Amino acid sequence: MTILEQDRFDQQLLDLVNQERESRGLRPLQLSQNLDQAADQHSARMATGDFFAHRDPQTGTSAGDRIEAAGYTGWSTWGENIAAGQATPEAVLNAWMGSSGHRANILNPNFTHMGIGYDLLENDTGNQRYSHYWTQVFGAGGVTGTYVAQTDGNTTAGNPSNPNTPPAPVNPPLTPPVEAPLVGTPGNDQLIGTDSNDNIFGRGGNDILRGQFGNDMLYGEAGQDRLYGDAGADQLYGGLDNDTLWGGAGNDSLIGVDTNSPNSASQVDVLVGGQNADMFVLGDASAVFYNDGIDNTYGTANYAYIYDFQSVQGDQIQLSGSSGDYRLQSYSSGHLLFLNTPGADEVIAFIANTKSLSLTNSVFMFV
Repeated sequence: MTILEQDRFDQQLLDLVNQERESRGLRPLQLSQNLDQAADQHSARMATGDFFAHRDPQTGTSAGDRIEAAGYTGWSTWGENIAAGQATPEAVLNAWMGSSGHRANILNPNFTHMGIGYDLLENDTGNQRYSHYWTQVFGAGGVTGTYVAQTDGNTTAGNPSNPNTPPAPVNPPLTPPVEAPLVGTPGNDQLIGTDSNDNIFGRGGNDILRGQFGNDMLYGEAGQDRLYGDAGADQLYGGLDNDTLWGGAGNDSLIGVDTNSPNSASQVDVLVGGQNADMFVLGDASAVFYNDGIDNTYGTANYAYIYDFQSVQGDQIQLSGSSGDYRLQSYSSGHLLFLNTPGADEVIAFIANTKSLSLTNSVFMFV
C-alpha cells in the first residue's frame, strides 16, 4: 500500500507550515479530514474546471460553503490560500510566505487545523495551464473529522460485497522487508525516511530527521536537532543538546534526552506530540530526566517544554518514581512540573496551554 502523492504532500506541507509557526512562537496546526476534503475538492475543480479563483465560477461556491459541505460545521473562523504552478510543497509555501495576505493566514494564531488540496493535471491544455493546483484551508472551532491519508488502493480494506465482513487473511512473506538504517555524518544532515518502518540516526551536527510514513525510530544524538515523526506510531529520541521533537500523526513517544546521560545542566527540549495519543517521557525506572542534581538552583536551564499536551487526545506524561516526588505550579499559560529535592525544587518540565492538572490524574504515569 502506497500513500498517494497528494496526501504525502499533506504531511510535508503541514510540517513546513508548523516550522514557520514554531519559529514565531505559535502553536502548531493539525490536519483536519473535513478541511482536507474541502481543499482536495477545490484543487480538483480548479484543475478540471479551468479556473483559478477562490469562488467556483460554475457552482458559485465559496470556501465557507465548501468546508460546511465537507462537514466542518460549527466553525468560529476559517481562511483559504490557493496557488498554482508550483510542483513541490517547498515551492508553494515559499510563494505563500512571500505574499502578505497568504502569510497572514499561515501565521494566524487563531487557527488550529488545516487541510491541503493538490491536483496535478499533466496535460493541461486549458486557458490556465498551470498543471499544479493547490488549496490550503484553515479553521478553528469546527468538526475536524479524523484525518486518514489516501492510498493507491493496492490493499484490501474490506469485502465490497459485504462491508461488515473483514477480508480473508493473506499469507505474509516469509521474511518481511527491512529498510537499512539511515545514518548521518558529523555535520548538519537532512535524513528522510520511507513508507516503511525506518531507523534514522543523526549522529553529530544540527540535523533534520523525518520519518515520513511507517512506525519509525528517530535518534537525533549530538547537536541541536529537529525530529519529525510524521505519520505512524513513532519513537523520537532527541539525544544531547537542545532539540525539537514533533510526533505528527499517530501514537508517538517523545524522549528529549540521551537516556544514557539524561541530566545535562543545560538542555531545553521542545516536545510537540501532534495528533493522536502521545507519550511524553520525562523519566524511566532508573532516572528522572532533566534533573541537573544541583540542589541550590531551580534548574531552569535544563527542562522539557511540552507544547501541546492534550489529555482529550489521550496524551500522557511518564515520570520516574511516584506522585509524591513531584509538585505542580499553575500559571495562566500552563504548569511547571517540579521534582521535590532537599534544596530548591528542580524544574523538570513546563506543560504549556493546560488549565487544570493533578499528579494523581491518569494523565501522569509513574514507573
